[in-house]
Amino acid sequence: MSRTLGSIPVDKSFPPPGQYPCTVTGVHKKVSKNKQTPYLEITLAHGDKEFSDSLFITEKALSRICLVAKRVCGMEDNFELPDEDDAAVRVLTEYIFLNIIGKKTVVTIEENAEVFIPESGPDMGRKVTKMRRRVAFSGYDRVPDGLPF
Repeated sequence: MSRTLGSIPVDKSFPPPGQYPCTVTGVHKKVSKNKQTPYLEITLAHGDKEFSDSLFITEKALSRICLVAKRVCGMEDNFELPDEDDAAVRVLTEYIFLNIIGKKTVVTIEENAEVFIPESGPDMGRKVTKMRRRVAFSGYDRVPDGLPF
């Protein structure tokens, strides 16, 4: 037997743009390759389709972190946070990390055109436009009452 679990491909591509009821199946703390920025990789499942979203852990992303804490994890509006943004980000991130798995949410997928210039390969030095799908900035919503999962 030469086959391993890691050799079986897993489709983690995004579904077409739109809104999807999803269940959070995993969360991992990671660091970006280039800038070493910490983030949470949130894995979402819609039926048999699984995809992930990056929630960066920075002061600039405080509003998005709050949105995920409220809409997905069910954090109350009167939850007290530290006055400093960096301390508030740490508290919210830890809350999300501990409470998000198994939560249900409605996720909005959007598709944007990204223009970049490859540094190697056949298109080196030329502008290349690529369509990229991802979870919208405010793409997490509470699950409406009566929505079947």
